[in-house]
Amino acid sequence: MKKKIVALLAAIAAVLGFGFASGSAMAADDYGAVGTINGTTVSFDFTGFTPGETVTITYDDTYVESVTVTPVAMQSVTATAGPTGGVHVTYTLKPGTPAGTTISATAVGETSKLQLSTSVVVPAIGEGTPSGNQDQVPQTGAAIMPYIVAVVLLAAAGIAVFAARKSSARRR
Repeated sequence: MKKKIVALLAAIAAVLGFGFASGSAMAADDYGAVGTINGTTVSFDFTGFTPGETVTITYDDTYVESVTVTPVAMQSVTATAGPTGGVHVTYTLKPGTPAGTTISATAVGETSKLQLSTSVVVPAIGEGTPSGNQDQVPQTGAAIMPYIVAVVLLAAAGIAVFAARKSSARRR
């Protein structure tokens, strides 16, 4: 009877451990500033400003040809935050912007003083050449430790349940 209780507790601990471990590996939903690039267009989304406040967007015009800001669409570096406190900025890059160039944007709220910055890197386009490390495992930077803990906990729970069932079968 004791072994069955221990096995049950081990299974519960494994399930709870798996839930807590996998939750810590997830990314946060809201970063406040997100940048994406598509061809010669770079889009930035800034959130968290006070609705209706004036937001100043700064950028380096070395590679940026034009800027469009929404919800107020105009060729300007100031915008009014929308009803949800967000501002969407679109940059059009100049022709010949080299790969590897970092395109950044900073938005500062006039009343909230909230300052958000983000950037994107212009990707290389065309045929690549193989590098010297083709037979190596790539390093992704993913956090896998929580999943390893979960697998170990589930394995321990399975072994405990199996051991409890096996020992109770021998007594009969």
